[in-house]
Amino acid sequence: MLKTRKKWISILLTLAMLVGLMVPLAAPASAADNYTALTAPNVNDDSVATLGTIFAKFTAGQLKQGDSVIFRLPDNFEFRQALTSKDKMTEAQWNTESVSGNVYYYGIKDANNIQIPETYSSDPNGLYGAKLDISVLDDNEIQVTITDASNANLSSDDAVFYLNLGAVYVESGFDGDINVAIDAPANSGFSSASVPVGRVTGGTVSIAVTNVDTFSNDHFVTLRIKEDTAGALSDENDSIKLKLPSGFEWGTLGDASKTDSSPIKTLW
Repeated sequence: MLKTRKKWISILLTLAMLVGLMVPLAAPASAADNYTALTAPNVNDDSVATLGTIFAKFTAGQLKQGDSVIFRLPDNFEFRQALTSKDKMTEAQWNTESVSGNVYYYGIKDANNIQIPETYSSDPNGLYGAKLDISVLDDNEIQVTITDASNANLSSDDAVFYLNLGAVYVESGFDGDINVAIDAPANSGFSSASVPVGRVTGGTVSIAVTNVDTFSNDHFVTLRIKEDTAGALSDENDSIKLKLPSGFEWGTLGDASKTDSSPIKTLW
């Protein structure tokens, strides 16, 4: 009986070890979770465009004084001073500080800037009150460093900021996703990631029928025409060509039930 009992104890210990190995370990938070693109609009190449805003959030204690991070646009892109400007943003402009309400800005408010709100979702922002230094590494690249955190609460409150990309030159011939490469050194509380903030599609136009009904001799049909990029629909007389099936012919533009309606209505 002693041998049998020892055998059962051995089996139970083995099973306990196997169960312990099967318990999943808590996965560390992904670096990409720190950064989110609020939008990723379709834009044209060889133009100055407003790209998506990057929202960044770090848990309390993750960031500290001296931490730095690099934000880099694709090659041959440029941070511009305005949507209508050919001038690139300077280091002095990036380090220009301004306040609007309870929001602190570094950069040009109506173009490219870093936005630091005092609160986020009614909670204090740990980064608010910190001093930043922004270095221009290239026309498409900046480095952000926390130089003074004595007036911030990085250790007790989550840190939040926005990188607004309000005026970016998109390289001629570029096609596909526009990603911002985010790079931080190993000893920095900032993380590295790649965030899509826009896309160049070349410009397409889609047409859809919004009311599919049974046709009688006379019937009105509503067509919805949509650009995927501003300017995709050419401003010309023959920019859209529609061909009816055999046995149909064009009637009058408009809505027969609404005598005061315009045949063409702009939604946005």
